[in-house]
This record gives sequence, C-alpha cells and structure tokens, in this order.
Amino acid sequence: MVDFRYWFDNVVGSSQLIASEGALRRKWVQKETGITSAYDPDELFEQLLGDLRLKDEVQRFKDDLIQLGAFDALNALTSALIEAEGLVRGDARFADPQTLLTSPEWAAVRHAAGGVIRLPAAKALKQEPPA
Repeated sequence: MVDFRYWFDNVVGSSQLIASEGALRRKWVQKETGITSAYDPDELFEQLLGDLRLKDEVQRFKDDLIQLGAFDALNALTSALIEAEGLVRGDARFADPQTLLTSPEWAAVRHAAGGVIRLPAAKALKQEPPA
C-alpha cells in the first residue's frame, strides 16, 4: 500500500506534466523522446487512474487532502480524467492524440491539473528536498 506523501508527490508531478504547455503534444504527436513514460493518452490514464488509483486514493486520503486544502482540486482532476478517458475509449476520432489535445474535455483536464499545481501544498513540494 502506497503512503500519502509518495502518492501526492506523483499526482502533483503528473499534474505539472498535464498542465505544461505543449509537453504532451511533443510526446504524443511529434514523438519526442524523454519527456514522459506516458507514450500515449491510454498510458497516461493507466498511470493515473490505474497505477496511482486516483479515484480510490482520493477517497482513502480524503482527510489528509482536506487538511491540505487539496480535496476539491484532486476530486476535480479525477472527474476530468475519467471523462476524458471515456471519450478516448468511446469515440474512435479520439484515437488520434491531436484530436484529444484540442478537445474541450482535454482543456478541462488541463484546467483541473492547473488547479492541483497551484495548491499551496503542491508549491511546498518544490521547496522541500526529497525524503
């Protein structure tokens, strides 16, 4: 079972990637190497919703997230990711990452990820040395 700090650090790091201007476009559309191990949208969804179990862990860590003032932001990110994943899995047009990256649903994911990285708790991670 993963501890809160490790999990939260990974969610913030993923949120930074999602919110960054153009990083995923360079990886998924232009096939640039070295940016992330999430080589396509399905892999990103798997990392966040599968490996990090975002939906379940937001509920498990609810008290910790509330204390940090982060529960609403992570809940919003989870909802936006689930909606975007459904779009990708349910509509063949979104098999093309470019189509996903220009969709209103992806804009909602980026907006939610921006909300996570603007949290005081997320900003504090940048200032603390790794444990």
